[in-house]
Amino acid sequence: MTGETDFEQAWVDKLCSGVQAVAGEDVSRDVMEGSSTLSTGTPRQEVIDWTRRSVEKLMSAVDEADARAVL
Repeated sequence: MTGETDFEQAWVDKLCSGVQAVAGEDVSRDVMEGSSTLSTGTPRQEVIDWTRRSVEKLMSAVDEADARAVL
């Protein structure tokens, strides 16, 4: 192990924790669907597309104040 942090995984973990804290496990499972495939090596466009879909899911599941708290 080199000690380097995989930025994508760290961000995904933080997002997941925030969604769970604000919206619960069921919403978190839906919002985070597909996140296990993301890594530093994932093509940028794939990360962008996943993020867009996840934020849209979050915005559909909670009010704007809660979404802002998560993000």
